[in-house]
Amino acid sequence: MLLGVAVSALAVAVATAAIYPLKSVAPAVSLSVVYLPAVLLISSLWGVLPGLATALLSAAAFNFFHIAPTTRFTIADSRNWVALAAFVIVAIVTSWIAELARSRSREAERGRAEADVAAQLARELLAGADTRLALAGASHQLAVALGLTSATIELGTGDGDERRRAIPLADGGGNQLATLLVPRSTPAEIDERIRDSVVPTLSALVAIALRRDQVQAEAVETAALRHSDEVKTALLRAVSHDLRTPLTAIVAAGHALSSASLTDRDRSDLAAAVVAEGERLAAMVEKLLDLSRL
Repeated sequence: MLLGVAVSALAVAVATAAIYPLKSVAPAVSLSVVYLPAVLLISSLWGVLPGLATALLSAAAFNFFHIAPTTRFTIADSRNWVALAAFVIVAIVTSWIAELARSRSREAERGRAEADVAAQLARELLAGADTRLALAGASHQLAVALGLTSATIELGTGDGDERRRAIPLADGGGNQLATLLVPRSTPAEIDERIRDSVVPTLSALVAIALRRDQVQAEAVETAALRHSDEVKTALLRAVSHDLRTPLTAIVAAGHALSSASLTDRDRSDLAAAVVAEGERLAAMVEKLLDLSRL
C-alpha cells in the first residue's frame, strides 16, 4: 500500500510537470487527460480506492498548478469548473473500469489455477490402479497447489483434531465417500476456495475413482467366473468321455453273457471284464467326488 501511495504521488507529479510544455499547443483546461494514465495505472495495480485517491489528487494538482488563478485552490472562470468536474467524473469512471478489469483478471487467474488443480487431481486419482494408493499422491498435489503445509484425503468418515479440520467429501446422493483434512491455520481466502471449488471437484473425482475400482473388481470376478465355466465345461467333456468307455464295456459284456454259445472260460473272462470296468468306473466317480469337494 505504501508503494502504491508513493507511485501515485510520483505519477501525479510527472503528469503535472508534463502539462507545462503542452500549454503551448493546447489550452490548459483541456490538458486534464494527461492525468488519466496515472489514474488507470494505480487502479489497475492497487485497486479502485487508490485509483479514486489518485483521481482526487490529480484534480487538486490540476486546479492548483494549471487553472487560473494558479497556486490557489480556487477557480475564477465558471467554465473551468465544468472542465474540472468532467475530469473528476472521467477519472472516477476510469478507476472503476480499471478495477473491473483487474477483478476479471484475478477471476480468470483463479479459474486457471483451479482447472490446473482439478487436472492434477484427475491424473493422480484416475490414472492409478487403486484409489487408496492414489490418494497419497493426490493429497500431496493438493497441498502444493493450494500452498498448504499439509493435506490428507482419507476414504470414509474421519475426524479432525487440534491441528487439522475435517471436510467431508460426499457423492451426489449425500453419502460421504472420503474426508479431506486441512490445517486449522488455513487462511480464510484459501479455505473459501477449498469449499467452493476444490471440494465439489474432489468429491466427483473420488466418486469416479471408487466406481472405477468397483467396475474393475467386477470385471476380474466376471473373468474368473468365465474361466471357471470354461474349466468346468472342458472337465465335463473329458469326464463324460472317460465314463462312457467303461460303461460301454460293461454293457457289451452284459449282452455277451446272455449268449448260449459261450464257454465257461469266455464267461469267466467277461465277468472279470465287468468287474474290472466297474472298479474303474467306481474309481472315476470317487475322484469326481473328491474334485467337487475341492
